[in-house]
Amino acid sequence: MSDGLLGRQPSESPPPQPSARRRILACSVAVVVALIVAAQSVVGSGSDSSDSTHETGTITLQPGDNLIGWVAEPIGVDEVFAAIPEAVLIYHWDASSRAWQHAIREVGGSLTALEPGTAAMIRIIGDKSVEWERPLTPAKGTVTLYRGVNWVTWVGRDDWPLDQVARGI
Repeated sequence: MSDGLLGRQPSESPPPQPSARRRILACSVAVVVALIVAAQSVVGSGSDSSDSTHETGTITLQPGDNLIGWVAEPIGVDEVFAAIPEAVLIYHWDASSRAWQHAIREVGGSLTALEPGTAAMIRIIGDKSVEWERPLTPAKGTVTLYRGVNWVTWVGRDDWPLDQVARGI
């Protein structure tokens, strides 16, 4: 049965597993891609508040699906929908359950919050880009990587070599 919102067929059996080296490389590339997308999306940072622990940034979301990385404290999807009226769907791959989680505006779904380290897609309706001001201060903690595909985000310098990014994975 197809998940019409995501346009994907659930897998009945897992695909063949690539070599360990290829899995590490794929995880590293996914982390770097999420970082690059998050870094390139930030068009401004800082707030008028004198408290530097509440740094914010504004990202531009385009019509369609937008890959975002969430690094701040957990946020409910209802808060995301309230902040972005044009957002109609938020979804991500949950590696621990090997299943898609989603939230649909005014309907609900299996995704209730974005946790620190989560990479997710936000679907924007209409034909105009929208601005989203969001916190940038990272939450403390770690992200567990599971065998297979992991959608995660990471905060680090743009110029870090891949071998340093992947160290410890």
